[in-house]
Amino acid sequence: MDVTTLVWPIAVLYIFVDVNYFLRTVFTLLVGIVFNKRVRINETTKIYGICLPSDVDMMVCHMNNARYLRELDFARYHFYERAGLFARMFAARTVTLQTACWIRYRQAIATFAVYTIHTKVIFWDDRSIYLEHQFRTLDGCLRCVGMSRQTVLTGSMHHFVGEGAMPPQPSAELSHWLASIDASSQRLQSTNGSVVHDRKTDVCNNR
Repeated sequence: MDVTTLVWPIAVLYIFVDVNYFLRTVFTLLVGIVFNKRVRINETTKIYGICLPSDVDMMVCHMNNARYLRELDFARYHFYERAGLFARMFAARTVTLQTACWIRYRQAIATFAVYTIHTKVIFWDDRSIYLEHQFRTLDGCLRCVGMSRQTVLTGSMHHFVGEGAMPPQPSAELSHWLASIDASSQRLQSTNGSVVHDRKTDVCNNR
């Protein structure tokens, strides 16, 4: 077979699809399934990453700000698999959408630096689960911290995390963030003047 016959389809695929993202997702899930044991909903998970040249910004010496958010996808997938959330959601034929994210950059992650992302649940309610993510380099330095809200399209989040499990008490930091989300939601609802009745549309509009 002519090499060109293989090269062109692969090149076109890489142009129009983020192939590395999907490969990394599959790899992350396989690692969680094969090599890592299940965790309880209140335990912390950890994955490793490395800042490659494809992750850097125009200064070339440290990770692009947008890459931190991309890395959080893999940290969440890993946590969901190990905590059993994926299995319960797939059984219920539902998924979650990220409806809010907060991130604080403390110190840059240098090119070729190895880092870990520590993920834990900090709260949940009937519709959403809230996660905290910490980026740490191998010297123990906390480089970045973020929080994300994942909202389930159908069903109750209380069911997916496990019946009888109690959410942690919201920290002052989280409480302020929740208040800001609520204020933003009210402002946007008053701006568009629409009333949303459908649950899936309601989630997508981040009400």
